[in-house]
Amino acid sequence: MLPRPMLLFHITTRPIHLTGMRMGGHHIEHWWGPEKSAGREVVGYGQSGDANYVDRLDYWYPAIRFRKEDEVIAPLRQKEKGDWRNMTAEEKKLLYRYSYRQTLAEFEAPNGYWKVLVSVTATVLSLATFYGVFLTLFVYPPIPPTFGPEWKEAQVQRQLVLEKGSE
Repeated sequence: MLPRPMLLFHITTRPIHLTGMRMGGHHIEHWWGPEKSAGREVVGYGQSGDANYVDRLDYWYPAIRFRKEDEVIAPLRQKEKGDWRNMTAEEKKLLYRYSYRQTLAEFEAPNGYWKVLVSVTATVLSLATFYGVFLTLFVYPPIPPTFGPEWKEAQVQRQLVLEKGSE
């Protein structure tokens, strides 16, 4: 056991590791961490300095290529080091697809997720409405007669009689 002053020094000088943590949950298939990045070429710093692939609209440049190097892309990688005018449009598209998962147009394209949000919102609102109706019909006691318009008019008449209409 360390003495108390040394223990405090040890705790305060210990580095905080945030990049080594694994992401949990059911979205692991969308996370290109160290397990999925093995064999991919590191091409830059990326968003956080980790060797992972993430499609983001605010930071377009991932740290690694999307696909691993294979026998299809290896000759094109050698050809891309030369003059790009000698490459066909299909070869350029293939190079792009090996580096990135989606184009910017594909990334910004609308998907059907708004339908899920609208249906969940409508379901919650309808359940809340049915719950309110259920409470009104079966749980709450009936409204007292003093809230009715006839009772209110009779109350005004009683006040006029008691005060005899004088000011």
